[in-house]
Amino acid sequence: MANQADTEVDAKSADAYWGEDSVIDRGAKPIGPSFYDELVAHGGLVGEHFTWSEGGVLEFFEDTPPAVVDGVRAVYAAHKRT
Repeated sequence: MANQADTEVDAKSADAYWGEDSVIDRGAKPIGPSFYDELVAHGGLVGEHFTWSEGGVLEFFEDTPPAVVDGVRAVYAAHKRT
């Protein structure tokens, strides 16, 4: 069951919001199979506490370091689905 904050955010179609324990970015572009390799090439991102979906959603948890959030967002911004 969604809480009121989640419902309000969904209704507003926010690009980024705080879930119960995470920040969720709703990207405008899908993520392709090369994204993992791009994260590895960037360095220091793989193995940190975040997830992504093929639909372009990035989810960062409350313990994800800000530098990792920034790095993943930069990789996503440069990502071209291949």
